[in-house]
Amino acid sequence: MSVGLREVSGGLREVSGGLREVRSGPREVRGGLREVRGGHREVRSGLRVVRGGPREVSGGLREVRGGLREVSGGLREVRGGLPEMMGGLREVRSRLRDEWWTPRGEGWTPRSE
Repeated sequence: MSVGLREVSGGLREVSGGLREVRSGPREVRGGLREVRGGHREVRSGLRVVRGGPREVSGGLREVRGGLREVSGGLREVRGGLPEMMGGLREVRSRLRDEWWTPRGEGWTPRSE
């Protein structure tokens, strides 16, 4: 008989678990209502987007101006990189002169010629 009572007690646990699932159901419905309410908020925010359209455009112009600043900064970086490249080319030319190559006109020819 004790084994049967244990099975019955296990059955009650399952039923209690089922009740927990039923209780979680209304919570999901409440979450759905929140989503619906959020949808209304999105609709209202959509109207705000339409009303704030010129503001967004002005903000876009600010972003474009900021982008030009970034581009000018990029040009500064490129200009700063050019002396480094010139210095690197000078090093390569000096190495080539020392090792195998001599300048002849516009190009480079081997020293053996």
